[in-house]
Amino acid sequence: MRSFILTSALLIGLMTTGNAADGALQVPQSLRLQHEQITDRLVAYTKHDAPVGVAATKALAAINRHYEKEEQYVLLPLALLPRIARGEISKDMEPAIALASRIQAALPELEKDHIQITSLMNELIEAGNKTTMTNWCGWLPGSQLKASITSRS
Repeated sequence: MRSFILTSALLIGLMTTGNAADGALQVPQSLRLQHEQITDRLVAYTKHDAPVGVAATKALAAINRHYEKEEQYVLLPLALLPRIARGEISKDMEPAIALASRIQAALPELEKDHIQITSLMNELIEAGNKTTMTNWCGWLPGSQLKASITSRS
């Protein structure tokens, strides 16, 4: 178990950019990059004709709203995980406690967002499948999880 915790702390440490010089929490760089890659792909698909462009536009709007929430308060505490794993608990971590309470209160809304985004991504997949585009949807977030997420609703 200890090796799992140490390995997890190391991986999370590699994911994060560390704390800013002023001690502010930051979204891990790897997650920011993932969000950028997904939105860039969706923006490209919005330029396609209907039905792909329409489906991509709806998905992009929903995912942007969700990412804004995640980046405002959900992902920020992740930057603290390496320090917590090392047993470093300090007063400067107090803002993360407030964020944890906000996250807990927002969980039902965030879960609804995930279901909506999965549904919109599935619509985008279906729209793309109606075109001559081939082998194009494997990158879509949630495309591999369609059955597991939609079955929870």
